[in-house]
This record gives sequence, structure tokens and C-alpha cells, in this order.
Amino acid sequence: MATNGEGGMISAPQPLAAEAGAEILAAGGNAVDAAVAAALVQGVVDPQMCGLGGGGSATVHDGASGRTRVLDFYARAPLAATPDMFADRIERPAGWGGFILQDRINEIGYLSVCTPAAAPGLGALHAAHGRLPWPALVEPAIAIAEAGAPVYHHVHERWSRQVAGYVDCITRHSATPACAAQYMRDGRMLEVGERMDTAAYAASLRRLAEAGPRDFVDGAVARAMVADFAAHGGLITLEDLARAAPVWREPVEGSYRGIALKAPPPPGGGVAVLSVLNILAGFDVGALRHNGAEHLDLLARALRLGLADWKAHTGDPDFVDNPVDWLLSGERADALRAALFCDPAAPDDAVPDGRDTTHLSVIDGEGTAVSLTHTLALGSGVVTPELGFMYNDAMMLFDPRPGRPNAIAPGRVRQHAVSACLAFREGQPWLAVGAPGGHGIVSGVVQTISNLVDFGLGPLEAVSAPRIHCEGPAVELEARVPRAVAARLAAQGHTVRHSPYSFDFFAGRPHVVLRDPATGRMSGAADPRSGGMALTAADVAPAERGA
Repeated sequence: MATNGEGGMISAPQPLAAEAGAEILAAGGNAVDAAVAAALVQGVVDPQMCGLGGGGSATVHDGASGRTRVLDFYARAPLAATPDMFADRIERPAGWGGFILQDRINEIGYLSVCTPAAAPGLGALHAAHGRLPWPALVEPAIAIAEAGAPVYHHVHERWSRQVAGYVDCITRHSATPACAAQYMRDGRMLEVGERMDTAAYAASLRRLAEAGPRDFVDGAVARAMVADFAAHGGLITLEDLARAAPVWREPVEGSYRGIALKAPPPPGGGVAVLSVLNILAGFDVGALRHNGAEHLDLLARALRLGLADWKAHTGDPDFVDNPVDWLLSGERADALRAALFCDPAAPDDAVPDGRDTTHLSVIDGEGTAVSLTHTLALGSGVVTPELGFMYNDAMMLFDPRPGRPNAIAPGRVRQHAVSACLAFREGQPWLAVGAPGGHGIVSGVVQTISNLVDFGLGPLEAVSAPRIHCEGPAVELEARVPRAVAARLAAQGHTVRHSPYSFDFFAGRPHVVLRDPATGRMSGAADPRSGGMALTAADVAPAERGA
């Protein structure tokens, strides 16, 4: 955990990304500059989680104007995609709620890719709020990629830790020769400490620095992408890249025990976070024993209903009428609380997020705050040889059955659990929080906020405490939840899945930065499940580095 941070603080799952963001803050950059630089580094060092071939969303509070907005730069389905394009390829339901298709066509390979939007998204973020020159923000990622990105332990662990229902990492990274060459040696994934061959990625970043983000829309990089997809039966065209423009939106808003909250609107997961907190607001949560059976029973039931409401009623606003006011109303919260102790319904078969993605949280000394989540889903295994970055496989997260709420449609964004939230006290940014981790993002962010607000935990305690996840009859518990508590939850009617992992992935990996509105003092923490850290600008100031 880091503290103080007059010049600003950043928390991220990757040490090199947190370091890059802190160095940008120390060089006079603001929170947006730090977020952009750190996000670009994340794509190099954590290539299955994020990168130039993906997309995401950022909640941004501008300290000067006092305005908070959300920038969506999600990867959209190609314009040539059709609702029935995979309908005759369904083999069976997957254990994680989606569908396994013949040849895993929606999960690996060119047809699994939605239109990349990361470069124009980060460019739009910088254009609206950045302070330092664009090339300076790309340079840290270039330097790492040119040297060959090192394989950190948390990256290798994710490569080797198989999730039921997903393609294994060897198969995924063997999907194209260029992908295998970067991340594999002699048919195996690289080991911890080995270096990835990221020279081509470095060249793309150099092009991004010199030609700007527009080059990924209609320039040389865009033409290289489109040519590769055309040569291999993919769907992405220059029109797709042009149509997948970043969009500024108003956040969804709520409050929890007097703290104002602003979060991503649909297709993001902000409604789910606020809905669960609205349910919990009707109970004296802080009076319960933290992570005792009574607390976890209430939490599980609130998560179950809030996630179900979000899944059933929200989606891409270009395709779905999102009744946000109703979902976040006091009347709806009362109705959900009234149903809280009914028998849980059987789990639905809506396709959830993958359990990947990455996040960063940053607040600077002037009160500008950014909570940014971006993703490749799980990664398609497709790498254009001369470009070096992996593309997303977001097509796998649509429902392959036509007519369903999350069905494939041209230009559509699938439902995202992205919960990049900002919280305010006395009108000033108090907390930036978000997480990687699929639908578990929602449960991790909710529990972190409750740990801070209801139980008065510090940031490191709040993100490190044992967590649960629930979006059906089953409640998933980390191994650190005592068996006696698990037995009491089972006696209360829950199906209990007690993980063998003390720090599991099912409830997200939140990263937080807090700023005291009265003093400006900052503190922050990185979830130990991810291997990252929180750093202040002072931690990397030249005097500290001996430079």
C-alpha cells in the first residue's frame, strides 16, 4: 500500500504499468496522461488481458471543470456479422454459461474478433483531458516492447491456470504463427523471467506515437489489419474501424451511505454495482460480523438479484432500451429487498464476460481522477505479423442464438461487466476503483466499497479481504472463508462452492486510490490476487531513483 502522493497516485495489476503511470505523474502529467501511459504498458506486459487489439471504458472526473464523464471505446461486432452466423456451430453449453462451438470458431481465430478500438479510445481520452504531448505517453510502452517484455509471475499463472469451458492457452496462442512466435518456445508457453518477442509490437507503438491514434482507423496500421483479415476470412474492414469511434457518455449515478457514486452506463456494469449497493443500503451492514455467515448470506443474495436485474434489462444502448432510472430507483430496491430471501432461481444461460481484462485507478494532486478498464476478453490468438499485438475474441461473449438479449448484431457491443467507478465526498473525488474479472468485477467492486464504507477497512485490507461471488444458486467462496461459515451458508439454502485457492479470480481483482478531500492526502492498494502495486509520483521521483 502506498500513501501520501501529493503529485498523484496510481494502482494497477502490473508493476511496470504502475511505474510508468507514476513516472508520468512525476514528470508533470495529470491523471489522464498517467492512465494512458499505463494502459499502453499494460498491453505490452499483459498481452492476454488487454492491448491495441481490444477496447474498454474509462470514467473520468476533470478536476478543473468538476465534470465527470464516461468514455466508451468497446470493441464492436463487425458490420458483416449476423445473428445466425454461429447458430449451426453450437455443440453444447459451456460450464461458464456460454456455448462451445465447432472448432471454437467464436473463441480463437479471425472470426472471433470484434473491431479493435483501444488506440482511438486512448487517443480520445488524451485529446479531451491530457496535458503532456502524446508521444511522451507512448514512449514507456515502446521502451519495454523494444527490450522484450518480461513474463511476470501473474501473467504466467494466468496462462497455466485453466478455466473450465475455455480453450487452453497452448491452443489459443498457437492459433497463428505470429502469436506463437511471440509468447511460446518449442510448443510451450514462455516461463517466468523469459522475454516475449515484442519487437513488432514496439514498431506498432512507434507508429502510434509518430502518426497518432488515427493511423489505427484509416492509416497504415489500419490497412495492414484489414488486409490480414481479408486474407484469412475475417470480417473487419476500414468501415468497421471508422464506425467504432469512441463515445462520451454521462455516467450512471447513485449514492451509498452519503457517498456519491458515478459509474459506467450500459453496456457497462455500473447499473449492477449501484443496484447491489441500493439493496445493501437497506441494512445495517456494518453492524454484522465482517465475512461472517449473516454478512455473506446478505451479500450473496444482494449480488444474485442485482446481477440478474442488470443482465436481464441492460445492453448496448444502440440496440436496447435501458430503463436505468427504474433499475436504480428506491422502489426497485425495495422490491428486490422484498425478494431477497426467496429461493434462488436456476442460473440462466446468458453469456457472461470472460474472467480476464485489466484495470487501473489514478487520482492526481489537482483532483482529476480516472478509473479505466480495458480488455481483450481472452485473446483470439490472432496476431498480424508486422503489427505484433493480439486481437480480442469478444465475439465469444455474444449469445450465438438469434433473438436472445445478447445476440450478435452488426456493430453491436456485447454486455460488459466493466465497473470503473468514482466515488465522491463533499463534491470531491474520494475513490477510484475498478477491477478485472468478468462478472466477478461487480462483486469485487461492491465488496471493496462496502469494506471501505461499512467496515472502515483501509485500502489494502479492503481489496485483500476474503471475497465471494454469487449470480445464481451457487455461492463461490475463497478458501480463506472458514468451513464453519460455509456450512452455515449451506444450511441457509445456498449451494456452496468452496475454492481450493486462498486468493481466487472469481470475484475480480479491485485496484483502488483514495484521496482525502480535506487534506489531499492519498492512499491506495493493488489486489494481491493480481501481482500489481500502488505508487505515488514521489515514489519514482528522480531523487528517489538516484538519477
